[in-house]
Amino acid sequence: MDMPQRLSNQTRIMILLGAIVVIVGVIATTAVRTTLRMIRDRDGVSRSHATLAEIQEALTILDDAEDRQRGYLLTADDNLLGPYEESVAHFLKKLDALRGLMAGDEEQQRRIGRLALSAQAKFAAMRTLIDTRRLLGPNQVPDATAAEVRMNSQDEPRAILGAMIEAERNVLQARIERARSSDVWAIVVFAALLGSFLICLLTFFWLIWRSLARQAEYAHQLRRSREQFALAVRGSNDGLWDWDIENDSVFFSSRWKAQLGYQDNEIGPSFSEFESRIHHEDHDRVMMAVKQYLGGRLRGFSEEFRMRTKDGAYRWILARAVVLRDSHGNPFRMAGSNTDTTERKEFESKLAEQNRLLETAMKTERETNEALKRAQALMVENEKMAGLGAMVAGVAHEINNPLAFITNNVAILHRDFAEIVQILKLHEEAGPLIEREAPRTARMIAELRQAVALDETLTTLPDLLERTSQGLKRIRRIVNDLRLFARLDEGDVNEADLNAGIQSTATIIQGHAREKDVRLDLQLAPLPRVTCHAARINQVVMNLMSNAIDACSLGGEVTVRTGADDGHVQIEIIDNGRGISPEIRPRIFDPFFTTKPIGKGTGLGLSISYGIVRDHDGTIDVDSTPGKGSRFIVRLPVRPPST
Repeated sequence: MDMPQRLSNQTRIMILLGAIVVIVGVIATTAVRTTLRMIRDRDGVSRSHATLAEIQEALTILDDAEDRQRGYLLTADDNLLGPYEESVAHFLKKLDALRGLMAGDEEQQRRIGRLALSAQAKFAAMRTLIDTRRLLGPNQVPDATAAEVRMNSQDEPRAILGAMIEAERNVLQARIERARSSDVWAIVVFAALLGSFLICLLTFFWLIWRSLARQAEYAHQLRRSREQFALAVRGSNDGLWDWDIENDSVFFSSRWKAQLGYQDNEIGPSFSEFESRIHHEDHDRVMMAVKQYLGGRLRGFSEEFRMRTKDGAYRWILARAVVLRDSHGNPFRMAGSNTDTTERKEFESKLAEQNRLLETAMKTERETNEALKRAQALMVENEKMAGLGAMVAGVAHEINNPLAFITNNVAILHRDFAEIVQILKLHEEAGPLIEREAPRTARMIAELRQAVALDETLTTLPDLLERTSQGLKRIRRIVNDLRLFARLDEGDVNEADLNAGIQSTATIIQGHAREKDVRLDLQLAPLPRVTCHAARINQVVMNLMSNAIDACSLGGEVTVRTGADDGHVQIEIIDNGRGISPEIRPRIFDPFFTTKPIGKGTGLGLSISYGIVRDHDGTIDVDSTPGKGSRFIVRLPVRPPST
C-alpha cells in the first residue's frame, strides 16, 4: 500500500473513532447529569420527610410543655417546672433546625417567624400563670387558673404548625413525582450508554483487525527495503542506522556495531541500545536535540557526543540524520550515519591544552609585567618620598633656626613695649613741667608726636605684635605637620596615631582645597595606635584626599571619617564630586591609568596606595555613583599578621 493510501485510511479511522468518542461522551455527560438530578430529587424527598418529622416533634414538645404547665397549675409540684423549662428550650431549638431544613422556602421561613413570635407569647403567658400559681400557694386554685387548665388545645402555634405540615406535604408529593420521572429518564439514558459502549467495543475490535492486517503488509515491505538498504551500505566506512519510529525498532549496520567493538548479533534492534550507550554528560543534550528535530524546531540533526564501547571505553561519534514525515508533518522514520571522530577530538584536545598553557604563560607574563610596573612605581614614589623627607628635613631645619630667634625677639619686643608705654605715660604726666622749663623742647615733642601718630601707634601695635605671634605659631605648626607627615623621626614600622597623621595631611593639603573652593570636613573618632609605616599611610591619605578634591566642583565638600571595630581601623574619604563610571571602575588601581588631562596626573597615586594598603595586610574599596560622588574605604589591622 502506498503512503497516500495509508494516510487516507488512518484519517478515516481517526475520524470514525473521534465521532464515536464524541457520541459516547455526549451520552455519558447526559447520564451524569441525569444521575445528579436523580440524587438531588432523592435528597429533596429525604429532606421533606425529615422536615415533617421535625414539625411533628415540635408539636409533641409543645404538648409536653402544656401538659407540664397544667400539671403544675393543678398540683403546684415544683418538680414539673424543670421538665417544663427543658421543653420550652427544646422547642426553640427545633425552630432553628426547621429554619435550616427550609432554607430555600421563603413562605415556610415566614411561617417559622410567625411561629417563633406566637410561641414566645404563649410561653410568656404560661409562665405568667405559673408565677401567679406560685404566689397563691399550694392549697389555693383560683377560678382563672382552673379555666386555663381547661383551655382549648387549638391555639395559634398549633395552627401555624398545621399549616407548615400541610405545605410540606404538598412539597413532598411534588418531589416524589420528580424523583420518579428522574428514575425513568436515568434508565433510558443508561440503556443508551450501554448500547453505545457495545457499538464502540465492536468498532474497536474491527479497527484492531484492520490494523493487524496492515501491519503485516508494512512489515513485509520493511524487510524488503532493509535488504536493499543493507546492500547499499556494506561498503561504507560510516555506521548507518534506520529508526522506524512508529514501531520503535532500529536497524544498525555492521559497521555501526563494529565502531563500538560489537558483533552483529550482540546489539538488538531497539532505540534503547543507542540511548543507553551515550555518555551521561552528553545524554540530555543529545536526547533534547532528537526531540527538537522530530518536533520540527531544528532544521537539521548533527550532534557530536561520546558512546561507550564494549570494553567500557568511550569514543567520539558524529551523528547526522534526516527524518521522513507524513502529510500532517508527523515523523515516522529517521535515518542517518555515525562517524568515528575520536582521533580528531584527541588532536583538538591536545591543541586546546597547548592553547591553555600558552594563555596561562601569557597571563603570568602580564601579571609579572603589572607587578614590575607597580614595583617600579613604588620605587619611584619611595625615591620621591625620600627626597621629600630630605627636603622637609632641610626646610624644617632652615626654618626652625630663624623661627626660634624671631619668636624670641617678638616675645622680648612684646614685653619691652609694655615698659615703653609706661615710660611714655610718665613723660606725659611731666608735660606741664617741660612746657614751663623748656617750651621749645615741648613744641618739638608735640610736633614729633603728631608726625608719628603716637596715639594710633600705641593702640594698634599690641594687636600687630599678637598677630605676629600667631603667625609664627602657625609656621611652627606647619613645620611640625610636615615632619609628622614624613615621619622623619620614626623608623620604618612603629605604632602611630593615624588621626594625628590625617590632621597633619589635611593641614598640608588645605591650600589645594582652598584653590578649588572645596571644604574639608574631618570626622575623626578615637582610634587605637596602629602598627604601620606611618609615612606611607599618610601618603595613601594624601593621594585619596587629593583625588577627592580634584573630583569636586567649586563649592564641593570632602569628608574624612575614621572608626575602629573588630581589631581594624577604617578610614573613609568621601566626596560629592562627579563620581566614577562603572566602565572604568575595575581599572582605577592599574598603574599609569588616569582620567586627568595630560600633565595633570601620572596614574600612579591609586596604584601606589593600593600597594601600600595591601603591604599592610589591609583592603581598599570604592563605592561610587556617577554624578553623586565617591567613597574610598581603607581598612587596616591594628596589629598586622606580618608583624
